[in-house]
Order: sequence, then C-alpha cells, then structure tokens
Amino acid sequence: MPTRHGVDQVGRTRVFTLAGVTALCAASPCHARGIIAGQGAGLYLFDQTFPNNTIWQVNERRPSVGQGLVTELHYAVPEFELVNGSFYCTTSTSPSMYRVNASTGALIETIPLDYPFGGNVITAMEYVNGTLYGCFATTGGDPTGPPPRLVRINTTTGVVSSIGILQNVDYPLSGLAYRNGVMYGVNSRAGGAAHLFSIALNNGISTDLGVITDQFTGATITLTGLEFGLDGVLYGLGRGTSTNDFLYSINPVSLRATTIGHMPGLFNATAITSGVIPAPGAAGLALLGLAAGARRRRLA
Repeated sequence: MPTRHGVDQVGRTRVFTLAGVTALCAASPCHARGIIAGQGAGLYLFDQTFPNNTIWQVNERRPSVGQGLVTELHYAVPEFELVNGSFYCTTSTSPSMYRVNASTGALIETIPLDYPFGGNVITAMEYVNGTLYGCFATTGGDPTGPPPRLVRINTTTGVVSSIGILQNVDYPLSGLAYRNGVMYGVNSRAGGAAHLFSIALNNGISTDLGVITDQFTGATITLTGLEFGLDGVLYGLGRGTSTNDFLYSINPVSLRATTIGHMPGLFNATAITSGVIPAPGAAGLALLGLAAGARRRRLA
C-alpha cells in the first residue's frame, strides 16, 4: 500500500494511503502553489535517506515548511533529472537507470546502460535541447582512476557515449545546470570548498570559475547538486556539517551564494532538478479526492 506525505501550514506531516494507487498528497502548501503544475522555481530534491530514499518538491520561498513528498523510490540515487514528465534516476550499484513516472511515482522501466571505459557511475545530469548530458566518473572520485568525463546518455538505447575529459575537474561533478548557452557544473572535493565550472558541450573542456563563497560572511561552503529553477535562479544544496539540507541561490558571475533556508523535513538532500510535473489523469484526481475526503472524515 503506497503512502504519500505532505506538510501542512504549520509544518506537521500528513499521510494519505491509497490502496493500489500511487498519488500525490493534496494537503501541503506546495500543492496549493502548484506541486503538480510546477509553478515558481519548480524545484524537486532527492533525499538519500535509507530505506525510503524520497523525492520532494520544495517551495523556494518557504523551504522550512514548503515541502511535499512526491514519491518514495526505496533505492539510492546519485543524481536524477526531470524530463518530459519522467524522473530519470541514476544508480551507483549497477550500470542502469530508472525511469519513474513523476506524476504517480510508478517505475516505468529500468534502462540498462552501456558505459564507456573509465568509470562506473553517472554523478550529475542535465537535459539540454533534447539531449541528456552527464558526468561519468568512478565511485568515490578515486584520484588514481580515470578523470571525470562529459557524456551523452541515450535514454532509448542505453548507450552512454563519451564527449571528452572534463579538464580542470579533479573530482566528480555533483550537479550540472544549463542556461543561456552555458553549462555549469559544481563539485566539492572530499567535503571541501565548492567550485563552479563552465563546460563546453561539444568537447567537455571545462573552466574553473572559482570557489563559491557565502554572500555575507565570505566563507567557503560545501555544495552538492546544481539547477536553474523555472524562475531563472541558480540553486544548490548545502552539504557541509553546518549547512546540510540548506537551500542556496548562487550568482554564477560573482560566485556568491545566499542562504534561502533550512529544510528540516529532509535528512540527506543530495540532488536537485526542476520542471513541470503533468497533472494526473481524471481517475487519479478522483481517487485523490476520495482519499482526502476519507481522511477528513477520520479526523472529524
């Protein structure tokens, strides 16, 4: 019996259970502002917390309470990307990718991946003009292993083709983001300072733009995940001891990061994507209404 959670106006968790149906919860402030329509920044985060390993939508205006559970994956995902109504999720345990229905959370297919030589995991992805790009590397970023590469992922055939070595990138990228003709990447080697890179899509040549620092203190920060929201803002996730599960906005020119807020409903946010999730069909919406009505009657 799949369960879906939401967060109400004061941050309490609310749970709905639907027999045989995977659905979104209609009880959170995220839904009120468009958890399905993807209004605002349209941000979705992966929380790599065993055993549920969940995908959430987060309200960038109120990250401390604006969280709505989209689905439980029950497997670890180094990276995921929202493409045409599906979440494409990489794995760190096998050369494969999961395609998940973003509206229902149902697994659509498992795509076997044909990796090139010199790696065993895709650590970052970004969909650009019909092509899914990724950073291909070795688990844990072994410094003695092959350098990270920019790759092209064919989601139909599963072929992962190498574009080129990510020059000046000494540790696997934990996020990719594209806007206005520029691909950006971020990494934080072994929990160190976050570096922002620009990447040429035709050959993988990368330029280290510098270290990302806190807007107000000037201190370096550790980040994972990178994504331009639908609002045009570049977002990242805190990964340090004192910044874990914090949402940041990043100025890619000044390399300054501004703290938006902490997300207390999450425990290990590691990846971020954005986009619009299609509304479920009429049957799904009807079942949502029945479930919500039943829940209200039980609470009465």
